[in-house]
Amino acid sequence: MLSDNWRNFKAAWRRYHAWPVLYSAVIANLLTLNFGITLGYASPAIPELRTDNEVTSINDTSIVFSAMVPFGAMVSAPIAGWLLDTQGRHMALMFCAIPYTTGWLLIILTRLATGRAFLPILYIGRFFTGAGMGYATTSVPLYVAELAPYALRGLFVGMFGIMLASGVLLIQLCGVIHGATYYWLPVVPLSTIVVYVFVMAMLTKETPRWLQKTTRTKGARLVLLWLRGTNYDVDKEQLEITEQLSSEKRQSLFLKFKHKSAYYPLFLGVCLTCFRQLGGINVVIFYAEVIFSDVESISEYADVVSTICVGGSSVVGAIVLFLLIDKFGRRKLLLSGAVLMCLSCAIMGIYYIFNSKPYCNPDDASNECVDSLFLLPIISIITYSCGFASSWGTIPYLVAAELLPLHVRGAGVGIVSFGGWFSATVLLLAFEPYQETVNPWGAFFTFSLVMLCAFLFVLKFIPETKGKTLEEIQQNFFKSKAHTTTVAVPNNKTCLSNVDPPVIYLETTI
Repeated sequence: MLSDNWRNFKAAWRRYHAWPVLYSAVIANLLTLNFGITLGYASPAIPELRTDNEVTSINDTSIVFSAMVPFGAMVSAPIAGWLLDTQGRHMALMFCAIPYTTGWLLIILTRLATGRAFLPILYIGRFFTGAGMGYATTSVPLYVAELAPYALRGLFVGMFGIMLASGVLLIQLCGVIHGATYYWLPVVPLSTIVVYVFVMAMLTKETPRWLQKTTRTKGARLVLLWLRGTNYDVDKEQLEITEQLSSEKRQSLFLKFKHKSAYYPLFLGVCLTCFRQLGGINVVIFYAEVIFSDVESISEYADVVSTICVGGSSVVGAIVLFLLIDKFGRRKLLLSGAVLMCLSCAIMGIYYIFNSKPYCNPDDASNECVDSLFLLPIISIITYSCGFASSWGTIPYLVAAELLPLHVRGAGVGIVSFGGWFSATVLLLAFEPYQETVNPWGAFFTFSLVMLCAFLFVLKFIPETKGKTLEEIQQNFFKSKAHTTTVAVPNNKTCLSNVDPPVIYLETTI
């Protein structure tokens, strides 16, 4: 089985001359590496910022520090979608460097200039790094999906998950280093941005679909030749793109989110990204170190444990996604990921139940019940992080880019990303008050219920897109409801030269 898969992979790689797509995807995903760094930065930074001293006091406002990131992403996602459609995929990706650079520089300069964590500037810096995340989630999967051949599209878009998980792990490892501070950690993402801007400008190209959409036919063909090689029939692929564009133009009055081919995949994409966020991923990433610091047996090593559990398991899950997405398809991975996340949140809820009164001995100050169950949160967080990274971390954005028609793809992915980050902002702002109301176990059982609903949603509504070209996928949403009509067909076999041919009436479905 493995040998057959490997042979098929090598054959597809040779056929599509995939090296240009590979390094284009790696370069574009340097933005995703910054995405992961931005998410993981809060875990090592918040404990330091919460220290009770006048220089870095953030005790009462850490929730704002975390929520500014998805808020920035929510604001920037529609802007990124507009840039994708008006300025092109490549130019939109170049613009992504601006908010990232601005945000990280503000975080560094506020400490160096004032000698303390000046909270307003710190929050603005977090907002801009979040804006970079919104650009990345909107632009990178779409760009890679339009470059990649259909047989390897899942593999290349799967790099998004690996780079995201690697970014989280990288910044958490840097945070463990003795002497690393919240205002020097941004040097790491700034370095990657410098490399990104140079290699993106020098080594990558615009996607052929956007060039064809803007009637730059010759440029689209040259890019296809660069991507696929001279031995591939690029004329056939270009013709498929042209025919799809012509089909969309004939229905242009209805296509702008009024026709089912646009609003239905948009609805599916928004639902997927909302489930992705409401399942609690940002709570786990932002508060991993805080969660483990509350566990008596491992509180002393909370930073190391959170790095291993969240960062390490996320990388493993992303590698699983990278290897299996084109074998098992999008639906199966989403379903399996939803099951793992649902069960792990339920385990976390059980842990909090059995470590609260009356299950703990109220007269026992040693917290032995915490010590005896300390493995439950470790198992839960590892399972959750691995399940998320192997499915819901990447696939919702890929599915949205695959399902949306070319004429509205940029704006549509921007709206999809906006919906997800809006959900994340609301979740982070409401999490602490909500868990105080329903207790931590109630909050995690809520996450478990959300992922159960996500499982049922995927099972009912999400189509499989594995092994289909983008044009083939989109054609499914242009098909009108089938209806029966009667068509007159001449029966030429029985006709005479001087007699009109008899007519046979057939029923057909259109």
